[in-house]
Amino acid sequence: MAHRAAEGGAPVRRSGRDHLAQAHPQPEAPRRRHRVEDRRARDQGTGGRRAGLSRLRRAEAAWGGGHRARDNSRIRKISIRECRPVGPAANRTPGSLHAAARCRIATRGVPRRCRLRRRSGRRRLAGRGRTSRGRGSRRAARRRGCLVAVQWADYDLDYIRNRYDRIASLIVPFEWLLFMPSAFRRTAVQRIGLKPGERVLEIGCGTGRNLPFLRDAVGPTGKVYGVDFSAGMLARARASVASNGWDNVVLTESDAAEYRAPEPLDAVMFGLSYNTMPHHRAVLARALDLLKPGGRIVIMDAKLPPGIGGRMVLPFSIWLMKHTVLGNPYIRPWEHLEPLVDDFSMEEFLFGSYYVCRGVKRG
Repeated sequence: MAHRAAEGGAPVRRSGRDHLAQAHPQPEAPRRRHRVEDRRARDQGTGGRRAGLSRLRRAEAAWGGGHRARDNSRIRKISIRECRPVGPAANRTPGSLHAAARCRIATRGVPRRCRLRRRSGRRRLAGRGRTSRGRGSRRAARRRGCLVAVQWADYDLDYIRNRYDRIASLIVPFEWLLFMPSAFRRTAVQRIGLKPGERVLEIGCGTGRNLPFLRDAVGPTGKVYGVDFSAGMLARARASVASNGWDNVVLTESDAAEYRAPEPLDAVMFGLSYNTMPHHRAVLARALDLLKPGGRIVIMDAKLPPGIGGRMVLPFSIWLMKHTVLGNPYIRPWEHLEPLVDDFSMEEFLFGSYYVCRGVKRG
């Protein structure tokens, strides 16, 4: 159809699409600056997809964990080990939430395009179309201020119990795999300073690898108690006790934080178990309560070697622990024990990869 121009000139031919556009005009697309401002306003409010940020801040304030983010920033640098659950999960005890759930809590509110995804052995920045190996994608996300730093996620007790039930027959191969010194267990028992007739408790006795040394130290007149919450591990320990005829060794299946000894104890020993307990501080407090004044406490375990060597083996150590004994490599038990005891001492083995720390309960 022909129409005349507004100024009365030559006829102008218009298509049906032009008529449709004139009858239903479309609003002008907002500028990018406005879209960014709208997104920031939605992030800072209580509604929208990313309202979980405010819940996360309330959880951090309630539990005192995590790192406080700068105002008007999208940096969410959170240690999963310190982040606590919110909502219905907040009524559960610390460390009882499964790792996957805690990771979901930590990444709640982080823009999806900045979350790291693993695809075919690579890390892809979702929505950005960039792939890189290792730390490159982390740096890219950090420059955009959207990276969530995950150190270690504590597993709940049921998950740890099931894992140890499955690997009970693999403890000796794991000792070879982790290069544990052959005389490490005997040396740790010697550092306790046990005498014949004394009472000693091993927390996390497992399959009973330390029981022969403890029983020899206290003699037939002493008493050896062992506690572990894995039925599979204790079954092997009880078989060892029965085959050797040790009538002064008593084993109990229980959570160490709830264990009550039948009598006051002269010594307590953590046998390669402290780093595997998500509630290790509660267990340490219970161990000190069970000791007599002047009683000895010993923690034997593995740790990262000092210096650049420890930083180099940290990624492999995290991977290995997640697939084997679930020991948290970031825990430093000697720092937990030293302020609570007298006569503290620590000895390292195998270039600082294993240690024995010792202390005496204050009177």
